Amino acid sequence: MRTYTVLSMGDPCGTSPEIIIKTVDALSSSKDAAIVVSGDAGIFRQTAADLSVPLPFSCFAETEDELRAAEREGERFIFFSSSEIPLRDFGYGKVIPEAGEASYRALEKAVDIIQNGLGS
Repeated sequence: MRTYTVLSMGDPCGTSPEIIIKTVDALSSSKDAAIVVSGDAGIFRQTAADLSVPLPFSCFAETEDELRAAEREGERFIFFSSSEIPLRDFGYGKVIPEAGEASYRALEKAVDIIQNGLGS
């Protein structure tokens, strides 16, 4: 069984999504790398589009069952959608309450994933 590094998205209006996208992309050539990112899928899609880079995730999961199935299927780069920020409110460097809530939910979900034995 593969051990996943589990990451929380950090501040969705900051540089965290960009750094995670670029890091996962850089690790895609490593046979040993396996990552689960907990966060807002819409923000990551928007950030990737703004950077003109493809999303490096091989699987998007929205439930624990989908996450477990992705693990069983050997997916290496899994995005677990843990929140949704209305994109009309989103902006880089913008302070919005939804960003704080989404960051908290992503961190809470990342801890839950680890406590349930998927990653570290």
